[in-house]
Order: sequence, then structure tokens, then C-alpha cells
Amino acid sequence: MSSNKDRLGRILTIYLMLIVAAVYLPLNFGWIQPTERFFYDSLIRLRPSELIDERIVIVCLTESDISSLREVPVSDRTLAQLIVKLRKYHPGVIGLDLHRNVPVGEGWSQLQSAIKSTPQLVGVEKTSQGDFDAPEVAPNPELQKKGMSGASDLIDDGGDIIRRGYLYVRKSAGSSEQIPSFSLKVALQYLEKEDIKPIDANDSEHNLKLGNTVFPRLKNNQHFYSREDIDDYQILINYPSAKNQFKTRSFSEILNNDLSPELLQNKIVLIGVCAPTVGDDFFTPYSRKIVDFSQEIFGVEIQAIQTSQIISAVLDRRKIIQLLPWAGEFFWLLIWLLTPAIVLVTQAQTIISKSNIFLNYISINILIIVLIILIGYLGLIQGYWIPIASPIIALLFNVMLGIHHLEITKQKQFSFFLSKKLSEKTQELEEIQFELIAKEKLEAYEKLSVKMAHEIRNYLNSISIANDNCQYKLEELKQILAENSFLFEGIYESDEESPSFLAEYFAQKFTNIEGALDKIALIIESILTENLADSEPEISVKNINELIIRLVDEFSWQRNTAEQRWKPHIELNLASDLPPLQISALDLERVLLNLLNNACDSEFEKTLLDSEHCSRITVTTSHEASQIKISVKDNALGIRAENLEQIFAPFWTTKNAAHGVGVGLFFSKQRIEKYHGTLTVQSREGEWTEFTITFPV
Repeated sequence: MSSNKDRLGRILTIYLMLIVAAVYLPLNFGWIQPTERFFYDSLIRLRPSELIDERIVIVCLTESDISSLREVPVSDRTLAQLIVKLRKYHPGVIGLDLHRNVPVGEGWSQLQSAIKSTPQLVGVEKTSQGDFDAPEVAPNPELQKKGMSGASDLIDDGGDIIRRGYLYVRKSAGSSEQIPSFSLKVALQYLEKEDIKPIDANDSEHNLKLGNTVFPRLKNNQHFYSREDIDDYQILINYPSAKNQFKTRSFSEILNNDLSPELLQNKIVLIGVCAPTVGDDFFTPYSRKIVDFSQEIFGVEIQAIQTSQIISAVLDRRKIIQLLPWAGEFFWLLIWLLTPAIVLVTQAQTIISKSNIFLNYISINILIIVLIILIGYLGLIQGYWIPIASPIIALLFNVMLGIHHLEITKQKQFSFFLSKKLSEKTQELEEIQFELIAKEKLEAYEKLSVKMAHEIRNYLNSISIANDNCQYKLEELKQILAENSFLFEGIYESDEESPSFLAEYFAQKFTNIEGALDKIALIIESILTENLADSEPEISVKNINELIIRLVDEFSWQRNTAEQRWKPHIELNLASDLPPLQISALDLERVLLNLLNNACDSEFEKTLLDSEHCSRITVTTSHEASQIKISVKDNALGIRAENLEQIFAPFWTTKNAAHGVGVGLFFSKQRIEKYHGTLTVQSREGEWTEFTITFPV
């Protein structure tokens, strides 16, 4: 057995080393990132599309506008006219996603005047931090004076794909000055009207907090961004759908007053270029197809999506997509590294015993891959990206190594099967003999365990009740000491010598005793079985009445507990001149003690339900013809008619586990029948119950 475990351990270690090398090395070198991003893009596209954000309208310079205006880029005069026209519709914020740090065409003074008279206008500037090799571009001078510009930089994830965006970005690589992104600046202007201002979240990362929403910054991540520099404040862009997420109007429509006034009122209006010939278009996760890219969107649309994302997260509680922290990714990958390998190595024999083992094994792993993708999708819906590529790669290596391991194990198992069959025939008789002996010993042990456990529990109840009574009396003593504490002032040098301290000390000890008793009770319950061993009793009951009187006296004292403050009222109705009884005194005491305990439990429960209830338990003996009868009757809850037939069944009870497991009456009936007697029950639900023991004379 030990050598087999060592062999399994060596195999498992080798498997894990190979799988870890196959997964963690590509992770460290960033080789898995393209695959991980492919899954990310695919699941982004599978999400249900969201409704159009009515708060944002895009005013686009279209190909038609270029043809009609005959100017590219659009001149300052035209842009000034556009801003003045827009201002008349009373938009909440105007975002100008066009660089105007220097004059373009005619109308520079008109443009500066229009910008100066439009307080809700936000412009753009370009830092050197973007990934599209564009030079740094300063903001418009008027906007720079007012501090109303933001960085329009976009981040390339390779292939002109935009998956993340800036919230704050440094002006240059060596600068410590950070400026808000264009989308954040526009969003802040809009949220300012809702009295929402940016504050520090006061967490370890000093994240941005708007209202009740914290924007966790993107950090380096082995699966997604292990080799990229994410020093600036970035977040993943939560694209709402493929396209047409915002209402769009052309320059010509604005200049010609060809729109309804309500369309722009109190809205965010973003001005940008939507003409493919200008070249301001990019790819997103929605652009990716199976083998190529299509469906580009324009830069102003990406700015609108980022602005909408910020506003929706604050006002609508829309999810912000986050990457799992390092520890979460580590344990997530560790699950899929360890579990399949451990199952394969430890359960190889079981897998081989099934038909079509390789097909079943591969099918199971395919289902697991589907499960991983499903978990990733559900996590994305909830705002977390859970890595998919690395767990799948780990599973694929598990499959390859597993098939090889199963084939080797199958060959070894076949040779072992042949030798095992030969040895089994020679050992069959010895095994049968051993099983018979073991079975007899086990049955004897189980019977003895039941008897010991049940009897110990009866006396354990007495100890527990006595302990409860001591605790109650001790509480009375503590109250008396508290009321007369002045008598002991100045007598004792320290509090540890005072009666109050000693009372508390003994209270704690009694509590410890109670805990120990509870543990013993639980141990006893765990070893109870449904068998009862037969034994030869000592025939020693010469005076039944004397035995009953002594037992009732002891029982009454034990049941007067401190917890219940309730003592059962037991009446004795004993016939005189009863003949000796051919039964063990101990067995009879056990049976009567069980019946009295059951009667008292029922009486106490009825007292809790009815405070006016006058409990009464009657023990009666009689000698009729050739029979001796002993009955125990209570006037408590009674037994339901449907339960009377099964009340003597082993392990049947209406009590909770702390008060019984349903073997008391079963054992009692067995003991009485051992002496050729009978134990019967009669009851009326809600009124009374009577157990009668009958012995032949």
C-alpha cells in the first residue's frame, strides 16, 4: 500500500511539473495573452445588447458634410458656427473631439469667441502616452485657460484594437502631472449638475470615487496585460453593443437647423469625425471575427462609450469590468491544474473499468471546457473577467498526459488482473471463513455497544440533571452574595479570595462539566445500533413494590432540575402481596426508568404549552389471576394513533437528537419479552398515555 501511494505521488508530481511548465512559462512570456483576449472579445460579443444611452448625442462630420462644405479639416469659421448653433439648443455639456490648438482655415477669432462664450464646452489635447505614434498636441488656448480640456489618447492593444481607456494620464513619460481623459472630463461636467464631484476612495490604490461608485484602476495581469505598462489610471471599456449606441446628427443638420430642439436639451453633445476617409477609426472587441476584423468605429464613438460608461456606472450602477486580483487568478488556475491531474492519477482504475474510456474521458474534459467558458461568461456579466485560456490549456495538457497514463495503466491492469484471478481462487475459502468470523464479532460488538451506550446515557442524564441543579443553586448563592456584598468589604486582601469570585469560579467549572457531558452524550449517540444482545439475568426481584418505591424516589430527586424548576408529581398505586417476579432487577429498573423518563418529558412539554396543566404520573401494580401487571400512566400529550404501531420500532422517535434516538422503547420491549412478558401501550392524543408490563406468574 505504501509503495503504491509513493508511485501515485511520483506520477502526480511529474504530471504537475509538466502542466505547470506548459502553462506558467507561456504566461510569464505573454504568449497566452492573444488567446485570452480572443475569448474576452468573443464573450463581449455574446452579451445581450444594451439600450441606447439617451443622454449622449454625437454630432459627426460625415462624408456628405465634407462634400457639401468642401473642407477637410473643417475650418474654424464653420466650427464656430456649429458651436453657436448648438448652444441655442441648451445642451448640458458640449465635447469637442477635434484639435484646435492652432488656426485652421479662416475664422480663428470667431472660434475663440464662441469657445469663450460657451462655458459648458470641453476640448481635447494629446499627450505623449498614447499608443498610436501621434505627437503631443496642446489644448485650445481658451480652453486651457479655463481648465476645460481632457486627453483624447486611446490605448492600442495590438492591431488598433481598443479594449481599455484612460481616466487620468500623464502629460509625458517623465512628468508627474496627470490630467483627466476627455471622456472623464465630459462626464465630470455632466455629473457636476447632479452635485457629484470626484474624490479619493481612500483605498490602497487611491482610486477615483464618484458618488457611491469606485473605479478600480487596471493593473498588470499575467493573463491579460502581463507585459504592458499600466502606470497611468486605466480601466477596461465596457462596450454596450456592436454599433448604433447613440443618436447621431451631421454637421449639415445642425448648421441648417434641421432637428427638434428637445433632442439636445440638457444632453451631452460630442463633436467629432465620422468619415472613413479622414482615418479616425478603430477596432473594438465587436470588430473581431473568427479570422479577420471588420466593423470599425470612430474615435468620437469610443469617447462617447467611455463617457457613457462613467455616467452609467455612477447613476445607473452599471457594472465596471475588472480583472481578478492576482490571488484570485492564482487559485482559479490552480484548481484546473490540480483537480484533473489528481482525479486522473487517483481514479485511473475506475476510468479504465468503464467502456469507451478514452471517448468518455475526452467528453468529460470537453464538458469541463464548456463549464469554464460558461463561468467566464457569467463572471463577465457580473463585471469580472475570469481567465479562460490558461485553464483550458491546462486541461488540454491534462488530456494528452491523461490518455498516455490511461493506456499504460490499462496494460498494467490487464497483466495484474490475470495474476489476481489465480490468487483469488486459492484464497476464496480463507476469505469466506474470515468474513464469517468477522461478521460474528462485529454483531457481538454492535450489540454490546448499544447496551453500554444506552445505559450510560440514562446515568449520564442523572449526572447532567445534578449538574444543572448545582448551577441553579449556585446562581441563587451568587444573588445572595450580590445582595449582601457589603458584609465582605475589607475582609479579603484580593478579589480572588472573595465568595463572589469563588462562586464565579465554580459556575465556570459547572459550565465546563456541562460541556463535557454534552460531548459524552454525542459520543454515545454515535455508537448506538439497532441490535440488542441477549444475556442471562439474575432472577432476584422478590419485592416489586420496594423496587418501584426506591426507583421513584431517586428519579423524582433527579428530575427536580434547576433549569426547569419543575418536579414531576408521581402517584403510587401498589397492590400488596405481590409474588416474586422472575426477572433481573436491573432489567426491570431500566425499563421502568425509560418509561418514567418518557412520561416526564411529555408532562414537561405539556406544562410549557399550558401553564395551568396539573401533571400527574401514576405507577400501578396489580395481580390478576396468573398475571402481574405494572403500568405507568401520564396525563400529558398522548400519542397520535398513526404512531402507536411504530412506537416500539428501533430508532423511531419524536424527540430531537439531544433527548433520544428512539431505541429506549425498543430495548425495553426486548428485555420484557426476554422474560416471556409483554409491553403494550394505550393512548388518547392530547389526554393520556399508559404503558403496561405484563408477566405470567
